[in-house]
Amino acid sequence: MTVPSLSARRWEISAAPPFFSWREESGVAVSKMTTFAQAVHRTIVAEGWWRSSLADIAPRLPEVLRDCDNLTFGTDAEVRAYAALHLVDRYGRVLQVLEYLFAVGRLPLRHDGVAALEVGAGPAPALYAIHDFYDDLVRWPGRGEDWSTGPLRVCDALDKAPGWDRFLHRLSEQLIADRQATPATGQFSFRRALSEFAGLNVRAIHHESIASLAFDIEAEFDWADEPISRAAARRFAYEQGTNRPSAYDLIFVPYFLTRADAPQSFQAELRGLMRSLTPGGVLVVLIGTADQYVEIRSALETLARSAGLTAVSPPEPMEANVDHARRVIVAGQIRATVAAIRATCSQEQLEPFRRLPRDVIDASVAFSLPKFRVLSFVNQRRPEK
Repeated sequence: MTVPSLSARRWEISAAPPFFSWREESGVAVSKMTTFAQAVHRTIVAEGWWRSSLADIAPRLPEVLRDCDNLTFGTDAEVRAYAALHLVDRYGRVLQVLEYLFAVGRLPLRHDGVAALEVGAGPAPALYAIHDFYDDLVRWPGRGEDWSTGPLRVCDALDKAPGWDRFLHRLSEQLIADRQATPATGQFSFRRALSEFAGLNVRAIHHESIASLAFDIEAEFDWADEPISRAAARRFAYEQGTNRPSAYDLIFVPYFLTRADAPQSFQAELRGLMRSLTPGGVLVVLIGTADQYVEIRSALETLARSAGLTAVSPPEPMEANVDHARRVIVAGQIRATVAAIRATCSQEQLEPFRRLPRDVIDASVAFSLPKFRVLSFVNQRRPEK
């Protein structure tokens, strides 16, 4: 009698406790987060990479804590200030979400690797966290043969601010250099893949990339005096594929929807994202817990139901980086980077530091982070042709 293989969901639920134990006992999760925090710090404070000086970052620090919606992130100073205070914290929060999805059996697993899209997050914390989490899954000795999954295969960042391209390139280079002892599997982002959320149509972008490849294939055959039909060139293009997927396994929208009217303003684009999930794919939206987010949450849940998605959200808000070791890493990076910036400032340039929370400046003060809410929706529809 042949025993049927476990479904992916049942396997995840049963595998989660030993997998989490291995990550904790082996120290791989803390090690990856530590090297990530080090790479973030080194990228921000590196000399010779940036047009702005470290002292130029100081006036931007209070702004990226309180007024991100009105920043363009078109300058090195704004980009580095935001990354200094938010990037490692956001990375840790996404790890918490991935752990939750795995524990409830909803994390997409793909033998050939997963395709992920992050919308409007600037320095792409979700893509780096997804990369590291799937890398741990691939390397886990206790995985067995019941189920296998590949690494992060496609990591697309969407953001309108061009300033993030240079930062992503430098950070990924730094992270690869810092992790030379254990080469990572999967892809890192080196620049934004997409720049405009308004009017976003993932499938249209995919088909446009296929059409462009087919044109190139047809031209190559023509140059070789072996002309082929446009239909044949298009068939070859689909067989070869491009780096623009027609759907994603994971889509993260972290802290992009901050205004109460945002779900209405971007209703068409959000519906498009929901239609751009593979079967079993998951859309995750991270929002705050203040009063204005109640309306955002309700609107997103209504949109998801109308799109045929199933809500798999945790019932209560999460405490950011609640694990002590991870919070120590976040606090250490933020304080070290802020201290490095402050050390380059004159007495006349120190005023912005007085407007920062005390726990960012003073290591003797307990470091605190706010709670956040996770809205997650899974595509359980049948595959479309």
